[in-house]
Amino acid sequence: MNSLALIAAALVLAAPGSRATVVTAPGEAHEAHARAMIGKFGPARPESEAMRQFRDSFRPETQRQVHIEQRMIIRITPSPPSVRREIFNPPPRAEAQVRYKEKKAGKCVAIDDISGISPMEPNRLLLFMRDHRMLSVSLERACDADAFYLGAYVERSADGKLCTGRDTLRARTGATCRVARISRLVAVRD
Repeated sequence: MNSLALIAAALVLAAPGSRATVVTAPGEAHEAHARAMIGKFGPARPESEAMRQFRDSFRPETQRQVHIEQRMIIRITPSPPSVRREIFNPPPRAEAQVRYKEKKAGKCVAIDDISGISPMEPNRLLLFMRDHRMLSVSLERACDADAFYLGAYVERSADGKLCTGRDTLRARTGATCRVARISRLVAVRD
């Protein structure tokens, strides 16, 4: 169908009160139908403000929120071997032998006060404090204290303390052990 025939068909369809059928080729049927619909109903009207608000009320609201999480892991370094040797093997010239006895301590200790860590017995660690105190930390039964020879990691809690039954120590080797008990080591002279 040539363009002159299309224009004539559109004018015939657009004329009020006239009914005419235009026969088109199959490929042009869609275009002819679209033109017929425009001629029948007229061009699309602009959307009213009320209709736009109604349509926009169904769109999800854009949320502009930022959620920040902070997680701090603290590393407790191993104590130097010289410190361990001095504590457990006093120099030969010392007259009185020093032994250590365990006393009850609180359930928590401030993480910032810990200066070093050293494995002791199969499931116990020795904590060296900044004020020169020593604490013994008992771990769960299945834990091996030797895994902590390179130190330990602990996640800082809101109160900044290492507590029994709540906190978990992580070794660099991948072992994780929950703190079962904390006790003070007090020097007893013979």
